[in-house]
Amino acid sequence: MSGKRLLQLGAAALALSVGVLIIQPGSVFGRRVAPIVLRYVSAGSTNGAWIEEPVFWARNRTDYSLTIMVEAVEVQTDGGWTNYYRIPAPNVLWFTNNQMPGILLPPHATQLGGMLWQRIAPPTNVVWRVRANVAKALNGLEATAAATLGEPEMLKTRRLTGTTNISVKGKGFSRYGRPLPVVSEAVKLH
Repeated sequence: MSGKRLLQLGAAALALSVGVLIIQPGSVFGRRVAPIVLRYVSAGSTNGAWIEEPVFWARNRTDYSLTIMVEAVEVQTDGGWTNYYRIPAPNVLWFTNNQMPGILLPPHATQLGGMLWQRIAPPTNVVWRVRANVAKALNGLEATAAATLGEPEMLKTRRLTGTTNISVKGKGFSRYGRPLPVVSEAVKLH
Protein backbone atom coordinates (compact mmCIF):
# COMPACT_ATOMS: atom_id res chain seq x y z
CA MET A 1 0.00 0.00 0.00
CA SER A 2 1.42 3.38 -0.91
CA GLY A 3 2.22 5.99 1.71
CA LYS A 4 -0.30 8.39 0.22
CA ARG A 5 -3.13 5.82 0.47
CA LEU A 6 -2.15 4.97 4.05
CA LEU A 7 -2.22 8.67 4.95
CA GLN A 8 -5.69 9.02 3.40
CA LEU A 9 -7.00 6.05 5.39
CA GLY A 10 -5.53 7.47 8.60
CA ALA A 11 -7.13 10.87 7.95
CA ALA A 12 -10.50 9.21 7.24
CA ALA A 13 -10.30 7.21 10.49
CA LEU A 14 -9.44 10.37 12.45
CA ALA A 15 -12.33 12.28 10.83
CA LEU A 16 -14.74 9.43 11.65
CA SER A 17 -13.56 9.37 15.29
CA VAL A 18 -14.02 13.13 15.64
CA GLY A 19 -17.46 12.85 14.01
CA VAL A 20 -18.52 10.22 16.57
CA LEU A 21 -17.39 12.50 19.40
CA ILE A 22 -19.32 15.44 17.99
CA ILE A 23 -22.51 13.48 17.23
CA GLN A 24 -22.54 11.26 20.36
CA PRO A 25 -20.23 12.77 22.97
CA GLY A 26 -21.93 10.94 25.87
CA SER A 27 -21.30 7.55 24.29
CA VAL A 28 -17.52 7.89 24.48
CA PHE A 29 -16.91 10.37 27.27
CA GLY A 30 -19.15 11.68 30.01
CA ARG A 31 -21.55 10.10 32.42
CA ARG A 32 -23.86 7.27 31.58
CA VAL A 33 -27.57 8.08 31.47
CA ALA A 34 -29.92 5.70 33.31
CA PRO A 35 -32.11 3.67 30.92
CA ILE A 36 -35.25 4.57 32.88
CA VAL A 37 -36.66 7.21 35.19
CA LEU A 38 -38.50 5.58 38.09
CA ARG A 39 -40.72 7.49 40.52
CA TYR A 40 -42.91 6.21 43.38
CA VAL A 41 -46.47 7.46 42.92
CA SER A 42 -48.71 5.99 45.61
CA ALA A 43 -50.14 3.14 47.60
CA GLY A 44 -53.54 3.21 49.27
CA SER A 45 -53.80 3.16 53.05
CA THR A 46 -56.59 2.71 55.58
CA ASN A 47 -55.68 3.01 59.26
CA GLY A 48 -52.05 2.24 58.46
CA ALA A 49 -52.83 -1.01 56.59
CA TRP A 50 -51.70 -0.93 52.95
CA ILE A 51 -54.59 -2.05 50.78
CA GLU A 52 -53.25 -1.39 47.29
CA GLU A 53 -50.15 -2.40 45.44
CA PRO A 54 -47.50 0.31 45.13
CA VAL A 55 -47.58 2.23 41.87
CA PHE A 56 -44.52 3.60 40.08
CA TRP A 57 -44.24 6.02 37.18
CA ALA A 58 -41.64 4.71 34.72
CA ARG A 59 -40.15 6.28 31.61
CA ASN A 60 -38.12 4.16 29.19
CA ARG A 61 -35.26 6.15 27.62
CA THR A 62 -34.09 3.35 25.34
CA ASP A 63 -34.93 1.84 21.96
CA TYR A 64 -35.74 -1.51 23.61
CA SER A 65 -38.58 -3.00 25.64
CA LEU A 66 -37.50 -3.31 29.27
CA THR A 67 -38.60 -5.24 32.34
CA ILE A 68 -38.19 -3.69 35.80
CA MET A 69 -37.66 -5.75 38.97
CA VAL A 70 -37.93 -3.76 42.22
CA GLU A 71 -35.31 -5.24 44.57
CA ALA A 72 -35.25 -3.21 47.80
CA VAL A 73 -36.28 -0.10 49.67
CA GLU A 74 -33.34 2.02 50.81
CA VAL A 75 -33.27 4.87 53.34
CA GLN A 76 -30.88 7.78 53.40
CA THR A 77 -28.55 7.99 56.41
CA ASP A 78 -25.57 10.14 57.26
CA GLY A 79 -23.33 7.51 55.67
CA GLY A 80 -25.29 7.24 52.41
CA TRP A 81 -28.05 4.82 51.39
CA THR A 82 -28.74 1.64 53.41
CA ASN A 83 -31.19 -1.22 52.92
CA TYR A 84 -34.48 -0.74 54.75
CA TYR A 85 -35.82 -4.07 53.48
CA ARG A 86 -35.64 -6.35 50.45
CA ILE A 87 -38.72 -7.01 48.35
CA PRO A 88 -39.45 -10.72 47.79
CA ALA A 89 -40.39 -12.22 44.43
CA PRO A 90 -42.46 -11.64 42.39
CA ASN A 91 -41.02 -8.14 42.35
CA VAL A 92 -41.78 -7.20 38.75
CA LEU A 93 -43.60 -4.04 37.71
CA TRP A 94 -46.68 -4.74 35.57
CA PHE A 95 -47.73 -2.32 32.83
CA THR A 96 -50.80 -2.18 30.59
CA ASN A 97 -49.92 -2.39 26.89
CA ASN A 98 -52.73 -2.39 24.32
CA GLN A 99 -55.31 -3.14 27.05
CA MET A 100 -53.30 -6.19 28.21
CA PRO A 101 -51.17 -6.43 31.36
CA GLY A 102 -47.53 -7.32 30.82
CA ILE A 103 -44.09 -6.91 32.30
CA LEU A 104 -42.53 -5.03 29.38
CA LEU A 105 -42.24 -1.25 29.23
CA PRO A 106 -42.18 -0.38 25.50
CA PRO A 107 -39.38 1.71 23.97
CA HIS A 108 -39.61 5.45 24.75
CA ALA A 109 -42.86 4.89 26.67
CA THR A 110 -44.00 6.47 29.92
CA GLN A 111 -46.46 4.39 31.95
CA LEU A 112 -47.67 3.62 35.44
CA GLY A 113 -46.57 0.23 36.68
CA GLY A 114 -47.87 -1.69 39.68
CA MET A 115 -46.46 -4.47 41.81
CA LEU A 116 -49.29 -6.99 41.67
CA TRP A 117 -50.01 -9.08 44.75
CA GLN A 118 -47.42 -7.21 46.79
CA ARG A 119 -47.38 -4.47 49.37
CA ILE A 120 -44.56 -2.27 50.50
CA ALA A 121 -44.77 -0.15 53.62
CA PRO A 122 -42.83 2.98 52.70
CA PRO A 123 -40.83 4.51 55.54
CA THR A 124 -42.22 7.76 56.95
CA ASN A 125 -40.34 10.88 58.05
CA VAL A 126 -37.19 9.75 56.26
CA VAL A 127 -35.88 10.09 52.70
CA TRP A 128 -36.14 6.78 50.85
CA ARG A 129 -35.97 5.26 47.38
CA VAL A 130 -36.27 1.88 45.71
CA ARG A 131 -33.42 0.00 44.09
CA ALA A 132 -34.39 -1.93 40.97
CA ASN A 133 -32.88 -3.94 38.15
CA VAL A 134 -33.74 -3.17 34.55
CA ALA A 135 -33.23 -5.74 31.80
CA LYS A 136 -33.69 -5.55 28.04
CA ALA A 137 -36.10 -8.04 26.50
CA LEU A 138 -34.12 -10.12 24.03
CA ASN A 139 -35.59 -10.85 20.63
CA GLY A 140 -34.46 -11.98 17.23
CA LEU A 141 -30.86 -13.12 16.99
CA GLU A 142 -30.10 -12.19 20.61
CA ALA A 143 -32.94 -14.38 21.91
CA THR A 144 -31.87 -17.24 19.66
CA ALA A 145 -28.28 -16.97 20.88
CA ALA A 146 -29.41 -16.89 24.53
CA ALA A 147 -31.62 -19.94 23.98
CA THR A 148 -28.78 -21.79 22.26
CA LEU A 149 -26.38 -20.96 25.09
CA GLY A 150 -28.97 -21.98 27.70
CA GLU A 151 -29.94 -25.29 26.10
CA PRO A 152 -26.98 -27.36 27.39
CA GLU A 153 -27.79 -26.29 30.96
CA MET A 154 -31.46 -27.15 30.47
CA LEU A 155 -30.63 -30.57 28.98
CA LYS A 156 -28.19 -31.27 31.82
CA THR A 157 -30.85 -30.42 34.40
CA ARG A 158 -33.38 -32.67 32.65
CA ARG A 159 -30.87 -35.54 32.54
CA LEU A 160 -29.88 -35.17 36.22
CA THR A 161 -33.46 -34.97 37.47
CA GLY A 162 -34.67 -37.82 35.25
CA THR A 163 -37.67 -35.88 34.03
CA THR A 164 -38.55 -34.18 30.79
CA ASN A 165 -41.39 -32.28 32.40
CA ILE A 166 -39.35 -29.28 33.49
CA SER A 167 -39.36 -25.82 32.09
CA VAL A 168 -37.64 -25.18 28.80
CA LYS A 169 -36.19 -22.17 30.58
CA GLY A 170 -33.12 -23.76 32.16
CA LYS A 171 -31.52 -22.67 35.41
CA GLY A 172 -28.86 -20.46 33.82
CA PHE A 173 -31.00 -19.18 30.95
CA SER A 174 -32.78 -15.85 30.66
CA ARG A 175 -34.72 -14.30 27.82
CA TYR A 176 -33.66 -10.93 29.12
CA GLY A 177 -30.31 -9.20 28.87
CA ARG A 178 -27.96 -8.57 31.76
CA PRO A 179 -29.74 -6.63 34.54
CA LEU A 180 -28.62 -3.05 35.12
CA PRO A 181 -29.12 -1.56 38.60
CA VAL A 182 -31.11 1.69 38.83
CA VAL A 183 -32.66 3.69 41.66
CA SER A 184 -35.89 5.64 41.85
CA GLU A 185 -36.13 9.30 42.69
CA ALA A 186 -35.89 9.95 46.43
CA VAL A 187 -39.15 10.42 48.36
CA LYS A 188 -40.05 11.64 51.85
CA LEU A 189 -43.51 10.77 53.17
CA HIS A 190 -44.81 12.54 56.25
